Amino acid sequence: MQEILLFLISSLALTLMPGPDILFVINQSVVNKKHGIITSLGLCSGLVFHTMFLVFGVSTIIQLNNDFIIYLKYFGAIYVLYLGFIELKSNIKSNENIDSKIYLEAYT
Repeated sequence: MQEILLFLISSLALTLMPGPDILFVINQSVVNKKHGIITSLGLCSGLVFHTMFLVFGVSTIIQLNNDFIIYLKYFGAIYVLYLGFIELKSNIKSNENIDSKIYLEAYT
C-alpha cells in the first residue's frame, strides 16, 4: 500500500511540474479555450495508457528482450517519418475534425 501511495504522489508531482506538455496546453488554450481542454484530455489519456503499460509489466518484457527494443526503435522511426510525410502532404482547409486532431496530437 505504501508503494502505491508513493507512486500516486510522485505521479501527481510530475504532472504538476511545468514542461513541454504545459507549454502545449497553453499554446492551444491561447487559440481557443476548447482546444486547451481537449489537449489536456489527450495528454491525460496518454498518461493513463503509459501507466497501464507499466502496471501490466510491459516494460519488464521490453527490458528482457533486446531484439524487441531494436524493432521498437525502427517502428518508431518509421512512424515519425510517416507522420511527417502526412503532415507535409496535408492541406488543412476546414476545421471539421480539428478537435479530434488536437486530442490525438496530445495523446501521442
